[in-house]
Amino acid sequence: MPVEFTVVKRQSLAMFSVRDNRLTYQKDIPLPSGASFAKRSGSTLCIADRENYCVVDLEKAVSIPLIPISQAMDPTPIPIAPHILVCPHNEYLVLSWTGTGTIGVFITDDGMPTRGTLQFDSHPDSICMSNNPWRPRYPNSFAGLDWPYVVALLPDNSIEVHSAETQTIIQRVPASEEVNERRLGLLHAVAGGYLVPSSESSTKLAKTSVKLLRSKATVVV
Repeated sequence: MPVEFTVVKRQSLAMFSVRDNRLTYQKDIPLPSGASFAKRSGSTLCIADRENYCVVDLEKAVSIPLIPISQAMDPTPIPIAPHILVCPHNEYLVLSWTGTGTIGVFITDDGMPTRGTLQFDSHPDSICMSNNPWRPRYPNSFAGLDWPYVVALLPDNSIEVHSAETQTIIQRVPASEEVNERRLGLLHAVAGGYLVPSSESSTKLAKTSVKLLRSKATVVV
């Protein structure tokens, strides 16, 4: 089975596939505005250039414009970093600075907004959603056992957990004094849980029930 991947170049996307240990060039897709950040899901690629987000249909070679990375009228002293998450149900999550806060917008792979928006008082330094080890076995399952939770690291080193389904804040985890003395970087999802930079981690994190897929009953005659 061939493996396809996309190379983001200065002003184009190069499509390749690997099969039987052979690299095959497929085609180039023009990308006049370039790209500073990109995430791929299936046959689409969500891209952030210097100013805007867009979704590129890799099969049709069509680019669909989305929203600006920053909607603020006045320039900020620190550049606003783009954030893109691949979500289940063929969706992307992109973050946009409004000037007074940041909104998280869920976009389908054909460029249409879906669900509601997430609200952040400041622009997150990093966001993540955990991977699901069940996905190869159950392709139609959620993208993570932590779905529908989006975890964000804010500039004050605190962590916010949002629900993608209700667009509400489920939990806030403040940073400890030790962590506040230095700048944190990125959030990473891991199979076994989260590393939480907080002295209150034992009280902020607790076990919870998770709905599992029920297998079909087998009838023996």
